[in-house]
This record gives sequence, C-alpha cells and structure tokens, in this order.
Amino acid sequence: MSPSVSETLTGTPTQNAHALAAELSARRLKRLAQEATKAPWKPRRIYASGLSSCDRQMVYAFTAWDQKEPFAPEGVAAMQDGQMEEQIIVRELSSDGFPPVETQVSMDDDRLWLTGKIDGKIMWNGRKVPFEIKRLKPFAFDRVKTFEDLKANPFLMKYLRQLTAYLYLHNEEAGLFILSDGCGKRAYLVVELDMAFAETEVVQRCERVKAALNRIERLSASVGGQWPGDQYLPDRIPYDSKVCGFCSWKTTCLPQVNFGEGAHMAEPELAEKLKRHLELKPLVAEADRLKQEIKAVVEGKEITLAGGYVVTGKQVTVTPKPPTTPPKPYSFWKWEVQALETPETVKAQ
Repeated sequence: MSPSVSETLTGTPTQNAHALAAELSARRLKRLAQEATKAPWKPRRIYASGLSSCDRQMVYAFTAWDQKEPFAPEGVAAMQDGQMEEQIIVRELSSDGFPPVETQVSMDDDRLWLTGKIDGKIMWNGRKVPFEIKRLKPFAFDRVKTFEDLKANPFLMKYLRQLTAYLYLHNEEAGLFILSDGCGKRAYLVVELDMAFAETEVVQRCERVKAALNRIERLSASVGGQWPGDQYLPDRIPYDSKVCGFCSWKTTCLPQVNFGEGAHMAEPELAEKLKRHLELKPLVAEADRLKQEIKAVVEGKEITLAGGYVVTGKQVTVTPKPPTTPPKPYSFWKWEVQALETPETVKAQ
C-alpha cells in the first residue's frame, strides 16, 4: 500500500527541495555507475570509430578486450548526451527540409576487416551526401574551421579517419561533419575524400592491425593457445598524453613504458593540482573566447547596456617603460562590465 501524502511530507518545502536535489543526483550517479561497470566485449571486426593513431591500441581491442578499463560515470554521461544530440540534429535536419534518406547505413569490408555505420545521408541536387554528427566541447568547437584543424587534433583525427573510411568504402567524393558545441551552435564542415590520407590512415592501418592479429593467432596456436608474448604486438607510439593518457588499455601498456632516467616522481599533492589545472583549462579557453566576442560588440562604445549588465569603456594609451626601446606608445579600448544588481566589477581590455 502506498504511503499517504501526510506520511511522506517531512520538513519544510525548502528542506524537501534540497532532499529531492540530493536524491536526483544520487540516482543519476548510480545509473551511470551501473552503465560504466558493464562487462567489456570483444569486437567482431575493426570498427571505423576505433581507427586510432596507435596500432597497438587497436590490437589490444582484440587481444586484451577483457582488460579494457571501464569509462568513468562522467564519460558515460558524455556519450549519452552525444547520442541525444545526434537525435536532436537528425530531427532538425528533417524540420529544415533535409530528411536523411539513409541513417545508420552499415559497411562491412572483408579486405580491410573493417565495419561500422554512418550516421546518415542527405539527398541534395540528385546526390546522396554522407554526414557524421559529432558533438565537441565548446573550446574545441571554436577552433575547428578547416580540414587541417581536424588533422591537428588527435581526438578529431579519429573522427576524420572514421568519415574517410565511409567515403572510401562507399565510393563517395565528399561528405559532411555536422558539428555541435552542445550549447546550440552548429558547424557544417565539408570533407573531401583524400586518397593519400585514406591509404595511410585507413587502408594501411587496418592491414597492419589485421596482420598483427593473424601473426599472434598463429603463434598462439603453435604454443597450445598460450599468449606468445608482448613482443609480437605492434610497437608503442611515442608517449602522447592526448592519446596514451585517455587510452582504455593504458594500465595494460603503460607500466612498461620507459620515461627515461630523468623522470621525477612528485608529491601526491601535485596530482590534485594537475587535476584541477586540467579542469580549469577549458574554462580559461571559454573565457578568452567570450572576451573576444564581447569586445567585438562593445569596442568604441562608451556605454553598452545588456539585460542586468552595463559595460563602460574608453580609449587608453600606454607608453612602455624601459628596457623597451624605443618606447612606442600603443592604444587599446579598455572596458569594464558591472552587474547592475551588485557592485562587483570585472575589468578587461
């Protein structure tokens, strides 16, 4: 029998709201933790989304699949949010008159032993244009403008390999990345099929990984199914924190990494500072981006009003002091923003 309303009411409305907030957080964390601790599984083939810059990592997906580190609850939440974002963008496309004609189209190539699904295709001017939807963090979103920007980032290179594999195997000359910053912004980036990139980053990489797996399988069979030894794995890449630091097999691989005789073990307190530094780093990038966007609006205006804020500004000229030679004066627009509800003021230039 369900409890009556009078039996369930405890404390003040404010106390009840606080209790509800705590329960919402606890249950969400519990659900995410359950998702994060699901047993790993061995992939059937190389997944296009798993085309890494590290052949060894790709081989581990098959030889050490049961040693794969689970994602943290925050990582599971990020992936789920990304899946929801994909659904939102597909609905947007349909609402704007571009209903995908094909979604989650499978590819399964025997020669490359490669499999995967493409998010969809859009019919435009008689052609089916493949597209992949990716949600980026805001600071990363703002830095991606061109094909070269994708290649400069290890994480985005993985996306580029994935779309390139689809274009290559579907015999398409060009496709689209539909990018989101998770805050309402969209970017539509054209990616042409680069055959040289496809050859080195997709074809040859798959061939090397499959050859390594075949070699390990033969050697394992020759010793009664035992592991033939790590020396038959692909060589490690030079340590890269952006790749190795986020690898799901770093505990399997990294203990054998030689950081050199000059490596220094710091006190545990440094780890906390480094963790906080990495947490704040994207916020600094976001603050710099917002600063530039605000400057573009308020520069040259003595007073700008926006909602509950007022921005005042003036032209300032500064003459550098020695040892600057010669001391050339320079000018800039100095502005300050103040919340009208509080006396606190933030200065900027």
